[in-house]
Amino acid sequence: MRITFLYHKTQQADINYSKGHRCFIKGQYKQAIVFYKKTITIEPDYLEALTELAYSCQFTGENEEALECFQNVLSL
Repeated sequence: MRITFLYHKTQQADINYSKGHRCFIKGQYKQAIVFYKKTITIEPDYLEALTELAYSCQFTGENEEALECFQNVLSL
């Protein structure tokens, strides 16, 4: 039980990224944003999540947030 909890806790960034990526592929960008934000809260340098978050924001008209995300991607 302890190992399962520890594994689950340490894999949260990957779990949220995977959920976000599934939404992104389906064109469900607003839902993807929620998962990507959880991912980068846990792991701020998660490049794939930041990139797809930037595009999701752009596709939903959140251009200022998209620009900020793209700048973060470039700085990495």
